[in-house]
Amino acid sequence: MVNLAKGLARRGVLELEPYTCARGLFKKAEVFLDANESPYGRAGLNRYPDSDQLELRRAIANYVGMGTSWRNVVAGNGSDELIDLAMRVFCERGDSIICVYPDYSMYRVTAEVNGLRVTVSQLGKDFRIDAESITSRADPRTKMVFFSSPNNPTGRLQPLEEIKKLAKGIKAMVFVDEAYAEFSGESAAGLVNKIPNLIVSRTFSKAWGLAGIRIGYVVASKEVIDLIMKIKPPYSVSVPSQRLALRALSAGRAKMAKDVRILSSDREAMAAGLSALWFEVFPSAANFLLCKCPRWADAANVQKKLAERSIIIRDFSGKRRLENSVRITIGRPKENRRLLLELRRVLAQSFDAVLFDIDGTLIDISQSYNTAIRLAAEELSGRRVSMREVQGVKAMEGMNNDWNATAELLRRIGSDATTGRVVPVFQRFYLGDGSLRGLISNEKALLDPGMLKAIGRRKVGIVTGRPRSEAMMAMEKLGLPRNTPLVSMDDCVEEKPAPEPLLLAKKLTGSVNPVYIGDSASDRAAAANAGMPFVAIMKGRMQKGEFARFGDVNAALRGLFE
Repeated sequence: MVNLAKGLARRGVLELEPYTCARGLFKKAEVFLDANESPYGRAGLNRYPDSDQLELRRAIANYVGMGTSWRNVVAGNGSDELIDLAMRVFCERGDSIICVYPDYSMYRVTAEVNGLRVTVSQLGKDFRIDAESITSRADPRTKMVFFSSPNNPTGRLQPLEEIKKLAKGIKAMVFVDEAYAEFSGESAAGLVNKIPNLIVSRTFSKAWGLAGIRIGYVVASKEVIDLIMKIKPPYSVSVPSQRLALRALSAGRAKMAKDVRILSSDREAMAAGLSALWFEVFPSAANFLLCKCPRWADAANVQKKLAERSIIIRDFSGKRRLENSVRITIGRPKENRRLLLELRRVLAQSFDAVLFDIDGTLIDISQSYNTAIRLAAEELSGRRVSMREVQGVKAMEGMNNDWNATAELLRRIGSDATTGRVVPVFQRFYLGDGSLRGLISNEKALLDPGMLKAIGRRKVGIVTGRPRSEAMMAMEKLGLPRNTPLVSMDDCVEEKPAPEPLLLAKKLTGSVNPVYIGDSASDRAAAANAGMPFVAIMKGRMQKGEFARFGDVNAALRGLFE
């Protein structure tokens, strides 16, 4: 182990006479007159921190466990300092390092600052490392390999077996950045005393919630730690920062673990919310999500529009393999809800047409169509039928056509009836005849006058299971122009939930990115089959396949477009 570390280290580091201070030789005293400090100060801040970080290193080793001791640990001014120190221990100007892509960009930046060549190895399709691929990129001057696990920005956890395979198969130091290890629950830190060329870095910035104190630390073999300590500035971690880290390690572990559990749960809730907004969400074992924006939205514009609403996310759309993607950190529940709300509004700005269902969305049919279903079923069955039974059938996918819904209700209550028998009875109740006032007269508009102004210049279309003549009556009641694009049951061979009616409406409106607003399971399924976002006019919680859910159409238009 000693020979391997020394064999990879720079000769200048091996021969270096490290900086020493008197206090490093004599730790305890009553009078300190060695370091030209002021004798005056508050809270002990007039004194330099312990250059050996003994108390902090012991506390970190105790936390890491897995057979590590304080001799396996060194802390730095953030992980970035330790990345730089590791490079300066093992790499001469002109040497090379291997980075994977996509990954944290500071490895490359630090290498270039130090005059090193950077070779890039692509992660696999699932963003996992491939030991053989990385090893094949090495050359005689390759001194280090850098990658993060979980990966930043994808959140992908790298398999321990592949890390071991890589470290054992390459003659270079393997630096694993585990900034998000607490979220993944896995760590390679327990391998450092068995694999001499393995370095694992961790941080207080993520799970601990202490990014402001700027403390990272490295876990490695004693020989590697001794080499890093040899060139490390003696006082790079301040007294206040060390105190806060020690306090967290001694009294804050339970809180940190609780925070991790909450954030992990909220991450899954956020993933579901983003998926509902048509984002492609990548699996994550960290406190963030990488997601590809919907096909109709531009990631850079999404970031800009959210910033205008005082929300900042990270745009990765300029990166190869991450095109049109953003990275979203998991915040507090209130912040997460606000993000999803504002994202919905931002994405809705890209809709170029709004397609509406009529029944239950634009027109109240509780005293017309639904009542006609009940009365027709009662007449044809000779038994009482409740509105609950009617609503149960209407809630089924495929019951967009009220004639079919009546026939299905009859079958459910044990009275066989064909649609052919249903239609004349249903229509008599709905439209009326010489002796019966039609239930159609009970219909009321649900859309407030003037609310269509919220849609702005977007095109408007109607997609309904009504016959065309009845759809035109509804449009007149709503005050819609007669030339409003309309797809009725008369216009397609297949009705909702088939996609044809929506695709025809999309064609008639000349739209590219329409949204469909409806109130039934058939409406939701039709939108999904047509590859179109769906806004539900329903009570209760959102369900899978819904872009948004509102209690009424006016709230939907205000929530999406105002």
